[in-house]
Amino acid sequence: HEKLDTKTNNYLSAAYEGLSANYFEVEFYEKALEYINMADELNRENTDNLLFLGQTLANKAEVHLKLDQYEDAVIFINEAIDILTDEEAMDWLAFAERVRGDIYLDRGLYRLALESYEKALKLQKNLEDPREKAFLDQAFSEAYRGQKKYVLTKQYAETALNKSMELGALSIAIQSAETLFKTYESEGDLANALYYHKIFKEYSDSLFHEKNIR
Repeated sequence: HEKLDTKTNNYLSAAYEGLSANYFEVEFYEKALEYINMADELNRENTDNLLFLGQTLANKAEVHLKLDQYEDAVIFINEAIDILTDEEAMDWLAFAERVRGDIYLDRGLYRLALESYEKALKLQKNLEDPREKAFLDQAFSEAYRGQKKYVLTKQYAETALNKSMELGALSIAIQSAETLFKTYESEGDLANALYYHKIFKEYSDSLFHEKNIR
């Protein structure tokens, strides 16, 4: 297709990124990938703004992870981290490290996941992004659950749940409540397991309703 001027290219890329993020939020990952691929294609044509490309690739890696496409997720997150390191984009680098941790987590590589989350945490120290911090707390909780370190699991998951409820971030709240009910279940504490299962169900139903509206 005809090459666009930089301003139009950036505008269109941001629009595709936004559409992808909306589909990602309601778990329509195939549609999210479709739009993030369009943004990626535009950003690769615009060599003046490598930061945009790094951001897109980090988001793209997360979509591939949700689709269980691990090889693609690893390729794009490594490329993203290289670019974001060169661009010294600390906020996006923190996000990218969290996504890399999530890739390790999904493969059951809990120690490596925690190493990536620790890097993300250090990068986040000077940043104000409460939503990403809630995501990271939830990520820590799942890695510790994988290691059967249930005290830490509950500590991080409860923090993530409280933050996500304040932010109205349904997807994080659902994950945190699920982590808590599974952890209490593993410990044989059925009263607390039931309590968090009810929260999990309530937020899951809300997200289902939101998806159907869209």
